[in-house]
Amino acid sequence: MTDAETETFEGYLILDWRSGEQRQRKTEPDDLALYQLAIPYSIDVDVPEVTVPTIEAAIEVPEAEVEQSIV
Repeated sequence: MTDAETETFEGYLILDWRSGEQRQRKTEPDDLALYQLAIPYSIDVDVPEVTVPTIEAAIEVPEAEVEQSIV
């Protein structure tokens, strides 16, 4: 993939085999229940370069409106 930057996402997938719940966290948990598993993961993602367009415009406000907003 050209013009892409690789970004790595790391963390822990917490699986609760009793209820079927899944969650994710960045740091290693130290308070898991007996029915929970912490699975470490590391995912490399190719993030493409994105061009963000800019909009340019000239805004003219009549002097009378400026004076009225100040008063």
